[in-house]
Amino acid sequence: MEKNYWTMYFDGSSTETRSGAGVVIESPQGQRWQFAFQLDFKCTNNQAEYEALIIRLEILKEIKETRVLVYSDSQLVINQLIGEYQCTSENLTLYYVTALNTADEFSRISFVYVPRAENHEANEMAQVALGVNIPDSDRDHVIRIEKRTLPALAEQGMTAQVSSAEITNEVEADETD
Repeated sequence: MEKNYWTMYFDGSSTETRSGAGVVIESPQGQRWQFAFQLDFKCTNNQAEYEALIIRLEILKEIKETRVLVYSDSQLVINQLIGEYQCTSENLTLYYVTALNTADEFSRISFVYVPRAENHEANEMAQVALGVNIPDSDRDHVIRIEKRTLPALAEQGMTAQVSSAEITNEVEADETD
């Protein structure tokens, strides 16, 4: 089944000082591309996850791909997208709706949760975007790091305000979201 689909792995990460998104895509023929995006705006870890997803879905849509398998180790994001969890966070609602609307533009799309070990390349790209060094053994490929100065929502004309107090509260209440 996967041979007829593009596959995509994504991960987002956020610290007090930086945020990053990592994405790995693979064509049906097995070609792989890795992307690291520095998010030059404040966001929560879950918002960084959605940023990674939306950025890459938009690009796959632009190159006219219609069948995609999407993998992530974010139980929250994947379970929201497949309807297992409700999106109750004000900080994530617009991201959730944007991701669903973008996904609706594909003829076939599936969202699959994978353990972190199976999402290590996307996680590594997110860490690279944060400025974490990659081990020497993994430096045999070129990684292009891009900077995003606006959230994916702003690119689509929507606004999502996040204050540092909201970030602190969401991180502390992460288990309830």
